[in-house]
Amino acid sequence: MDVSRAKLIWQNLLDLHSTRLVQRSFLEKPIGLYMSAELEHIFLRWKSVELAWTIDDSRPTKEKEVFFDISINHFHILRGGRWIVLVSPYGYVSYADLDAEEIRRVPLISPPFDTGLGVALINEFFDAPAISFNIAISTLIIEIKPQGFMRSYC
Repeated sequence: MDVSRAKLIWQNLLDLHSTRLVQRSFLEKPIGLYMSAELEHIFLRWKSVELAWTIDDSRPTKEKEVFFDISINHFHILRGGRWIVLVSPYGYVSYADLDAEEIRRVPLISPPFDTGLGVALINEFFDAPAISFNIAISTLIIEIKPQGFMRSYC
């Protein structure tokens, strides 16, 4: 067995070089559920990001252009920067994996109405062992009458 691939080595390096808060921001699940190669990837990615923050040249270290096929009213990048939650103006909620080769939306919550205006608030639980969050969605239904009058419902 290659010692550098041992899971315990990478777990100890993560524990030694991080505080609980920093470690949790990079972990999507409890540390014991990761394979050795995954822990190695997380540790090396975290250290490269840490190094990039010490260089003050005002350039992003990683930049990615992403286009989605819907209008987006609100978005939230979850801790660790891998997952993005998207909310359309009608309250349709989807998510995407920003580390994937092909970034595509995956439905999470269907829109409650066909018309209207939806706003969302996403609250993450940073003390949880895995990525956890609540989504609050408020939708205002806007009904357009044939005479040009508008009626709204909350």
